[in-house]
Amino acid sequence: MKSQHDYNYRNAEVAFVTANTPLFLLRKLRSDPVVRAMAFDLSEDEIIGALRSAVRRNPTDIRDAVLPYLYLVALSIKGKVVPLKQAVDIGAPHAEWFKYIGNYLLKSFTPSTTQVVSILMPKVLLPQPPTPSSSTTTVKMLKYPKGDSSNAL
Repeated sequence: MKSQHDYNYRNAEVAFVTANTPLFLLRKLRSDPVVRAMAFDLSEDEIIGALRSAVRRNPTDIRDAVLPYLYLVALSIKGKVVPLKQAVDIGAPHAEWFKYIGNYLLKSFTPSTTQVVSILMPKVLLPQPPTPSSSTTTVKMLKYPKGDSSNAL
């Protein structure tokens, strides 16, 4: 498991500072590779635990302010509605757009699953050059009477 300090939050911090609407912030966070990495690296329980910890404290910097949104969007990427509902129900008094984004994510939620499909590649047989033993060419010699070339090509 990675701790929150192993991720580079620079893009999320810039998005948070420049966001003028909750949906702008949501769109930026959805496209942030760090949020996708968090969704992949952490379990639902780990994300909810980190979210609870992040919303309890008053933010002291931009990173602290954006973390609740990062965790919320990471949960939505996981594709399970129950943990997302649990996260939205967590009170986030210092995150002004938290409820709005959470409710939007719930209303627009589309269940998804990830399935790994293994495909066997077909065996490609390349033509082999004929070998002297496999060649069965028959040569037929035509005999013409001497001086008769009427049937010759």
